[in-house]
Amino acid sequence: MKTIAQNYNLIFKIILSALMAIFIWINIPLQASAQLQIQIGGNEADFKARLAADGYDRITTKKLGLSESKFDACKDGRRFRIEFQWTGKVERKVIGECRRTIDETAIRKILNDRGFRRITIEDRAGKFLAIGCLRSQRYRVEMNYYGDVTRERRIGSCQEALSPEDVISKLEEAGYNRVAFIDRKLPRYRAEACLRNDRLDLILDRNGDIRESNKIGRCRPEQQVNQLVSIMEEKGYSDVVVIDPKLPRYLAQGCRNGSLMEVTLNRWGDVSDEVRIGRCRTRLNEDEITAAMKENGYRNISIRVAGNSYVTRGCKDNRYEEIVLSKAGRLIDRKELGNCNAPKINDLAETLRGRGLSKLQFFVEACQRKQRVRIMFDEFANRTGNEVIGKC
Repeated sequence: MKTIAQNYNLIFKIILSALMAIFIWINIPLQASAQLQIQIGGNEADFKARLAADGYDRITTKKLGLSESKFDACKDGRRFRIEFQWTGKVERKVIGECRRTIDETAIRKILNDRGFRRITIEDRAGKFLAIGCLRSQRYRVEMNYYGDVTRERRIGSCQEALSPEDVISKLEEAGYNRVAFIDRKLPRYRAEACLRNDRLDLILDRNGDIRESNKIGRCRPEQQVNQLVSIMEEKGYSDVVVIDPKLPRYLAQGCRNGSLMEVTLNRWGDVSDEVRIGRCRTRLNEDEITAAMKENGYRNISIRVAGNSYVTRGCKDNRYEEIVLSKAGRLIDRKELGNCNAPKINDLAETLRGRGLSKLQFFVEACQRKQRVRIMFDEFANRTGNEVIGKC
């Protein structure tokens, strides 16, 4: 009888150990992890943001998939094919050459070398728009980020009095920015502009000279990349990801009113362009997360809600992983917790005693002859009682 009882206890030790492997994660503290955010199956904006942070630009998507995603991008004059795999492996190979981009200073020099004067330049989300005078004629010149003229046309004559465009150029050369005209009709101009952090109301003569200046407010200073998310959230966007953090303009993606928008912002955080590029996915539920993890090879999956995120755990390749997702599906944290072998009950009890707990009791629920039975154990895996709690 003693042998039968020992075997009985051994069987329940094994069952209990398996169950406790599921519940022990409650006592494991969460840790901060990498900043990279990727969605199960691949999130295009997050991948692009990672590439931009690594110094790549001119990023194009070649493939988005559950097991791998591929992008082409430029860095240091070379074009790369980058492949992200779900395992975390990243492969890169050179596939060609890339031209270098130029900034507004270089654009101005190109036009000056051609003989243009009184030049104004605007960054128009993917191209530069310049207006300037050449031999008494005014031209509108569009150029790409490589300095190529994509369109040029004459729009009038350059008069002795400065045009509003000429005045903008003169103000920008004097250190003003974000110039907006209130009154374009001579004999005097009126405009608003920023100088450092002050918003000014300016009265100007026909030569663009300031005759009167009054402070009317504050101007937002140049924004750092880490400030862009909060700026877009203030504008009503959610799930914001900065794709390109390099000036002369910032590029981000975010959701608004169910639409996925690609948003261009200037150095001050003002939106200069926005394009709808798709629909935002709805909030994930636990069934969708479970299905996605199973599709990626996970088993023994558990999910719990923690604030605005899901904390999921599961086994893959005998490794026990924790994946924290936002409710929109963005990965916040991912880490390994060890192998998937269940701890022994004695080891578990020792761990809990080390945390100051005493007089431990464990129980297992199981079906026996169509009855739901609860069996109790002490901290040394000795059976202390059982009771019928229902039907199976």
